[in-house]
Amino acid sequence: MVFFLVATALALHIALWGAGLAVLAMPRPWHRFWPVLILPAGLALQSAAVWVGALSGLRGTETYAWASFILPVGLLLAASRRKRFSEARADLARFAAVWAVATVTLIFLLLPLAVGLRGLTTISLGSCDAADYAAGARVFMEFGRGSREGFLGLTEVVQVQSADNFFDYWIRLNHFTPAALMALNGTILNCAPHELATILTVMVLVCSVPLVFWIARSVLALRGPSSVLVALLYGMSPVTWYAVGQVAPSQLLAAMAIALITWAAISAWRLRRRGKAAWRLGGVLAIGYWLVLGSYNFILIACLVPATAYVGVMALRRRELSAVGRWTCVVLAPLAVCAVLFLGRVVGLVERFTLLRSYDFGWRIPLLTPEGWLGFVGVAPSLAGMALFWRIALSVLLFAAVVIAFRQR
Repeated sequence: MVFFLVATALALHIALWGAGLAVLAMPRPWHRFWPVLILPAGLALQSAAVWVGALSGLRGTETYAWASFILPVGLLLAASRRKRFSEARADLARFAAVWAVATVTLIFLLLPLAVGLRGLTTISLGSCDAADYAAGARVFMEFGRGSREGFLGLTEVVQVQSADNFFDYWIRLNHFTPAALMALNGTILNCAPHELATILTVMVLVCSVPLVFWIARSVLALRGPSSVLVALLYGMSPVTWYAVGQVAPSQLLAAMAIALITWAAISAWRLRRRGKAAWRLGGVLAIGYWLVLGSYNFILIACLVPATAYVGVMALRRRELSAVGRWTCVVLAPLAVCAVLFLGRVVGLVERFTLLRSYDFGWRIPLLTPEGWLGFVGVAPSLAGMALFWRIALSVLLFAAVVIAFRQR
């Protein structure tokens, strides 16, 4: 039962942080659909609060977590001037089916833990990421940037590229946002990082469910029931459950960010074609960019691929190539702002790629063949790519599926 209580408190806490920002960031053409942004906005705003606290030298979230509530409360007050309470309640009720899918996903993922464990803890199928994130969370909870007590100051232990201490390692090179979320929420909920790692990963998956519904509904133009079914398939998929089992919140945050950026970038193109100001989507894009920079920051180079492919095809088909430049400026302007504010993560991006090239992390999947895109690998534990015959066969099948899909559309 304690797992469900903590998960409920965590969901409400994230929603409190994100509600005001979601109302303010959602452009007017979609102002009734702001609830899909609540949870991603809450995660991004919490990450931003810890980032500011870390750079300010404050001694951990234990000193400023409660005071930071002034930020979401202030945004809620600003949002109340734009949307009345009765309207907000009606907008939330419109997504009742989506909230039901998110709740079912949460229950199914937490039920084995609630039945099999006596108290809050974290489990993993074999990844070391859970301990990694928990260590970073303790740093952000208990220490300041200038702290050098114990192992924090042993450069011969923690020196990696330009980071010679554990605190800077988490700011520049490792996955900042998951550890920051554990630190802030752990302080508020009085939970240790190792008690929150699995629950937070589950919650990140649950927070993605409304966005999957929104992509299916607004980008793919599916009907309401079909979009709810797509969201349910994502929430109950063995692939996403495997990510939860491996305690991989960074990957799930990056997936959430890609969904958010894809919708906002495609919608910016559509707004431009209707003669409306596409810059209104800047806030939504900024939330997505912040999430991806704070988690798997090297995914930044791929997060715009779906939207760019869509816009490129539409521009060629309608002979509107001259508009692509203006669309690019609209889409990249929020990224430039986030890059300045999140400068340590952007600077560390080059080092991140250097680390990936210098050290063998066990991923030997060819990037330019379908198994690299779809996650199909050989049977061996080394995660090596498939044999050449199967790679060619899979490429042919994938190409045929794409051609058939385009002909049907």
